[in-house]
Amino acid sequence: MSSIHTYKILILLPFPGPSHFLMLKSFFKELVQRGHEVTAIAAFPYKEQLSNYTEILITPTWDFGDRCEGV
Repeated sequence: MSSIHTYKILILLPFPGPSHFLMLKSFFKELVQRGHEVTAIAAFPYKEQLSNYTEILITPTWDFGDRCEGV
C-alpha cells in the first residue's frame, strides 16, 4: 500500500517582467497535475484553467520597462 501526500503551495512572483513567470508556468501545471493545491501571487495571468490553481494578480509598484529603455 502506498500513500500520497499533497501540499498547499504558495508561489510569489512579483517581478514585473514576464520571463520569470513564463519559465515557471510548466511547474505550476505539473504541481496541480500531481494533486497539489497551488496559489500564485503574480503580475501575469496563467491564461489556462487549471484545477487546484488559484492566482492573485498584482500590479508591481515599479515599472521595470522604464529602466531597460535604451539598453
